[in-house]
Formats: sequence, C-alpha cells, structure tokens
Amino acid sequence: MPSVAVVASTENTHYQMWQAMLFHFSCVKHLAQVPIIVVHHNGEPLLRGFELIADRGGCIQTAPNYRAHRGVSYPPRNMAGSLRHLQAQADFIFLCDPDMIFLRPLAWEKYALRGNRISFDEVSYLIPDKAKFGGRLETICQRAGISLQTLFDQPVSGGVPHMIPSRLRQAISQDWFEVMDFFPTFDRGQDSSPAKKLREAPRSYWTTSMWALVLTLHRLHLEPVKTRHCILNYDGESPRPPPGSNAARPSMIHYCYSTPGFDKRRYRDATGAEREVYNLPPDDGSISGAIRAQLREARDYYYR
Repeated sequence: MPSVAVVASTENTHYQMWQAMLFHFSCVKHLAQVPIIVVHHNGEPLLRGFELIADRGGCIQTAPNYRAHRGVSYPPRNMAGSLRHLQAQADFIFLCDPDMIFLRPLAWEKYALRGNRISFDEVSYLIPDKAKFGGRLETICQRAGISLQTLFDQPVSGGVPHMIPSRLRQAISQDWFEVMDFFPTFDRGQDSSPAKKLREAPRSYWTTSMWALVLTLHRLHLEPVKTRHCILNYDGESPRPPPGSNAARPSMIHYCYSTPGFDKRRYRDATGAEREVYNLPPDDGSISGAIRAQLREARDYYYR
C-alpha cells in the first residue's frame, strides 16, 4: 500500500492556530494518522497552540512565510511554499487547507495515482468564464504559454485536498509560484499604489492560487484526477450525510464559508482562538454541528 503524508499548510497566527489544532485532532481521530502541520512564519516564536499539537504527539514543521510579495499580502502563496519546504518520506502528499475536518477513514489505496497525476477535489466555481474574468484569464494564459481554449477543452474545476506524488512536489511548487506571478494580484502596475493593491487583491483574486495550479498542471503536462472528498459548509445548517464507510459519502468538511451555525472568521484573536471557539453549542446533526462537535472534543483533547 502506498504511504501518504497528510499535510496542512498554516500560518503562525491565532486564526490558523486553532484550525491547525482541530485538523490534527480530527486526523488522529478519524484517520488514525498524525498529520504534518507546516507553519509559515517570519522567525517569531510559534504560538502556544502549535506547542500543544507537538505535546500530543503531533508533527510540526516550520517554513518561511510567503504571503508578502510585491507589495501584496496573499496568504495562499504559502500552499506552494509548504510543498517546497515539506520534509516527508511518503510516496504521496495529501495537501490540505487547515480549515478542514475528517468524517471517516480514507482508503489510501483507492487514491494512489499512477504516472504524472494529481488530484483536485470538485468545486463548482473554477470555470473559465470570459465574461466573469473580463479577459484577464486569457491574458494570463498567454503569459503562461497555455491557450485559453485548453481550459475549456480540459476543464479542471477543483481545489483542495490535492493528492500529489512526492517526486513531483518540487517541480509543482516552483512552477506554481511562477504562474501566480502572472496574475494581476501580484502586478502592481504603473498607476496602482501598493496600499490599493493590498485592499483589492485578497477579495478580487481569491482564486488566484487555484487557477495557478490548474495552469501548472498544463505547463508540466500532468493529468488531473477529480475527487469528491469534501462537502462545503455553504449550507451549514443542512443535515449532514449519515456516517459510514460508503464511498459515495463525503469524507471531509471544508468549512470555508461563514454561516449562522459556525463562522470561522469570528475567532481571530487570542481569546477567540483559545476559548470562544471551543465553547460552542453542541452538535445538532447539521454540517455546522459536526464542526462544533469536533471542536468540543478537541477542547478535551488539548486542555484536559
């Protein structure tokens, strides 16, 4: 059976600290596997939560912070940075955002990829729409040396988690960085101040890193594999699928949206990250309820 390193790319902030703690707990509980938490920082001491992960037998690795680039603050650049600095002997890297939890075990043998394949988890919004992108995507494709028609002919509407063969991670990381520089997010231009770009970039181009990886896929002649690991918390108050090992059922929740039942963006400071996020209402059978339930369990796991 192939060996797989489960990896979460994080930053040394209170906001991502509690997410990393929850990710570690959830992975240990549901996969019976210790993930690697790659923490990007600027040389400052790691926050206490990362020490708690290590105290519970977790694996913490550190890397430089890549979010600041050409006057723009864009945290998703750290995903490519995690691939660059990761230390792992596994055959495959299962690369995740920290705002994910697991619902059931994963049969890694089903997801081992042959040849030059990497996986993308299905999303509905990564579509090469000329009207939506106002011609920008076509210009970016030209700079990247990829025809826009290629994106229509070979659509890859997917995001994290990615299964990546370890032997490809350095090449993917390097090209991923290069392609992100083709996007306006990192092009200050002649008439745009750095301050203006700092305000505009994160909201206007939040899919930059995702599109960049799609272009890297084509530039490196890799083959995409579509997976359906995740349900999103877009409708967080909806009942979640019943538990079980049925392959058709989701194995993860990606809580990337703010919903009434759970809003991750409320827990950015020390008080929110160390106290409030662990004292939420109990599980009510919803998607949001599953997140709250694991947070309550994680509280006992770390602070018992």
